[in-house]
Amino acid sequence: MMYKTTNNSCFSGSIPGENIAQLPIGIYTIEYQGPANIPFLKPATEFKTKELHGESNKIVDLVQRYVANSNENLGFLFTGQSGMGKTQTIRNLVNLLGYPCIVVDHEVETSALTELINDAGTPVIVFFDEFEKIFTDKSEHLLGFFDGITENRVISFCSMNETGRLSSYFFNRPGRFIFNFRFEELPVSVALEYIESKIKVEDKERLVNYLSTVYNLSYDLCDKIVLLNNRLGSSNLADSLQYLNQDIAIFEKSAILKIVTSTGTILLESETYDLNRKVPKLDFNYERKVGKKNIDFCLDATESSFVRGRVTQFDDAEVRRRLNIPPEEDVQYSITMSYEKKSRSYKSQLVF
Repeated sequence: MMYKTTNNSCFSGSIPGENIAQLPIGIYTIEYQGPANIPFLKPATEFKTKELHGESNKIVDLVQRYVANSNENLGFLFTGQSGMGKTQTIRNLVNLLGYPCIVVDHEVETSALTELINDAGTPVIVFFDEFEKIFTDKSEHLLGFFDGITENRVISFCSMNETGRLSSYFFNRPGRFIFNFRFEELPVSVALEYIESKIKVEDKERLVNYLSTVYNLSYDLCDKIVLLNNRLGSSNLADSLQYLNQDIAIFEKSAILKIVTSTGTILLESETYDLNRKVPKLDFNYERKVGKKNIDFCLDATESSFVRGRVTQFDDAEVRRRLNIPPEEDVQYSITMSYEKKSRSYKSQLVF
């Protein structure tokens, strides 16, 4: 049971005539009143739902379905550096799930939080915003809370920028936090999609080349690019990017085509192709003379931050004929693609 005051603040307990059976849907923060530090829920500004891009849409759909098909307490981690979309993804989820939400953005006592949740009379979302900045020294004290000590159902969303500052007991514990959504560097394609949803880009090639050199590409930087466009004009955007107060990285990308038999014999291995600055789309032809004829190979590379690709044209029968490979011979075609940016490197193999 709770009671509501004239300013819509909600307290645990009861007062005749002011009691409410359920905490109304809305956004709340925990505050304290008087010398006794009585905890109560104070209404806060409602969250705005905004358009999401990239993996965030998949995350929202997954969480919605998981919450709808379960009745127990749930915990979800949203980790990664600032500006990658964690907070907005959580805000959209809060609005879609339709439960009261308590935002914890300063240190609170576990007992006070538990009491307010138990008296809410309805499932409650608790959003711990930048958790590691609030509970660095006391993070383990909340493990019991995340293990489900409340009598009322709780859905916990924890956003974290620096996971290394927290107890290891928060991670690799799916019984405590079922998912850890890692918000890493934005793919160039997602950043471009986000920017183009807000402005018309005149020189897309130069913008893509700039985005592909940025270290830790984020939505924050995308917003600054939109601001540049709005203040300087679209015709001046590309020229102004080089002066942004933003680190860029020297990086290398390459691809090698191999044709290997089931016994590991390499029938053909191409030279290393330099894919540097060829994003978000690259077409190249591999030509290798076999006798008097060439083998043509075309790759469409669609990402910059993480090396991925797909084959757009490849004639297996023609390759076998030119290399004299019997039809029954098991042959593996593969492209090994590598990508390096500062101290980070990625490598993947596309088999087809």
